[in-house]
Amino acid sequence: MKALLRHARELAPKERENFLAIFAGSDESVTEPVDDPELISDINAFIKDLEKGEYCDGWGYDPEIGDERAFGDETWTVEMDDLFERAAEVFLSGNRSLAMEAYGLLLHAFELKEESGTFSGPVPPESMVATDVDEAKARYLCSLYETATPDKRVACLLNEIHALKYTGSSRVGLRAIIEADDKTLKALNAFLPEWLRALREESPENDYGWDKLFPWLLREAVVLLEGTDGLARLAEEEGDRHPEAYFDLVLTLIKEEKPEEAIAAAGTGVNRIIDPVKRAMLADQLAELAIEAGDGELCITGRRRAWRSDPTIKRLMLLCGAGNPDNDEIDRRLHDEWKWYKESVARPNKRLTAILQLLAGEYETPVTTLSKTKPLGWSNPQHPGPVVYPFLLLAGSGGDKPEARSVMAGFFSGLDALERDELVLDLQGEIIKVPAGYKRLSDLLFISLQRYPVTPEQRREFLKAAKSIALKRVCAIVSKKHRNAYERAARVLIGCIEALESAGQKKEGEALLKKVKEEFPRHSAFWGEIRSLPAGKKRLDQLI
Repeated sequence: MKALLRHARELAPKERENFLAIFAGSDESVTEPVDDPELISDINAFIKDLEKGEYCDGWGYDPEIGDERAFGDETWTVEMDDLFERAAEVFLSGNRSLAMEAYGLLLHAFELKEESGTFSGPVPPESMVATDVDEAKARYLCSLYETATPDKRVACLLNEIHALKYTGSSRVGLRAIIEADDKTLKALNAFLPEWLRALREESPENDYGWDKLFPWLLREAVVLLEGTDGLARLAEEEGDRHPEAYFDLVLTLIKEEKPEEAIAAAGTGVNRIIDPVKRAMLADQLAELAIEAGDGELCITGRRRAWRSDPTIKRLMLLCGAGNPDNDEIDRRLHDEWKWYKESVARPNKRLTAILQLLAGEYETPVTTLSKTKPLGWSNPQHPGPVVYPFLLLAGSGGDKPEARSVMAGFFSGLDALERDELVLDLQGEIIKVPAGYKRLSDLLFISLQRYPVTPEQRREFLKAAKSIALKRVCAIVSKKHRNAYERAARVLIGCIEALESAGQKKEGEALLKKVKEEFPRHSAFWGEIRSLPAGKKRLDQLI
């Protein structure tokens, strides 16, 4: 019997129902409640061992994960999984009272992870056990529901969902409770309105963690009780401050294959949502829906609303490519957005500002900005270095695309990686990607140089600025022995030398390399990075 129950435990609720139906009417009923008289005492003994530090020898550095972690006897996972399995057998047999007590003790035991000297292991304890902790939470809450008196049921569930919000996934709510058992929860029709009423009266604003989980529970309850129409009413009533109501409404309408209604809901939400980041996410979705509907103008509107709500490089690229525009139209959009950005954004991002200036043909200001910005910290998303320095090399060397395997070409690959590295997410948590057919940032930079060509005097000044910036960056990295950045310093130096050579200033490049060699003659690790670059080895050998 226990083997059958263990098998049933591993099945999804509907599969489990079909499996158990095989035994309906058999002499040996699988629904007979299982009693495990020693289960609670065994769980308590296990928890006492955790509290006494029986499984933890102390903290130390683990080179495999590159971080500190608790070392000790990790067989606690086997013991805990065995206890969870016994609780599952009790639950599946219908003994809700014992299952509620057992699951509650085991799940709350995970809270000991906040105390030193309890659990051992390289990752959080919930991730170390084989047990599906979210399923265990759902079964616990289901048992709690069925054992609580009707007048205490709502309060009991709310309290325990709140208490266990950091154990496993936070999003284990009423739907998971309903699906935890094959049978319909008793008095569910009477419970749902009370549950929804309690959630509407909840005040989560000053409760970290709960303020994120609570709105989700509310939306879930609305859908369960009132369906899509209820979700639409919730969005209408609270969507300006509760943008996820619009998110769920739009996603539900998409799932129900109602694209026109989804577009209308997204458009309304974009106009109402106060939070600019959330508004941008919905505007991204509006643009995607417009593409599917073949509405180019609406797509452009959605892209522009997304960009202006939460400006990022990726959203700028998506706006530039929306509707298959020609170069003239792209240029008009860039000028419009640069005008909007400098007039509307209170705290501009230096990197984005530099991009907009360069693409609008305003070259001098971003070059001056980079010259005055600290030479370290190019990985900071605010730093203009990764954008302006490639421009200086390109514009100073004549504006032609660099050779494919050159160091200069690598800077342009890095330029295009800037938007790919941005974590701009859609409503389902997926990373939004710029379509392959769209122009990349490097493409737009080449177009800008063709549309707004630099003068010979500007070329000389840009190369002069590139040399100064390269020298400052190399000195800042190498003099402070930032070994993990030596490769980046080497590329900055060799890229500048390549640009000088392309501009017919080979001697200037040799002088720059010689100057750095004289400044750091004994930094072998740095010169090793130079030699690892084909272009660097050749030039270094020529210098010697």
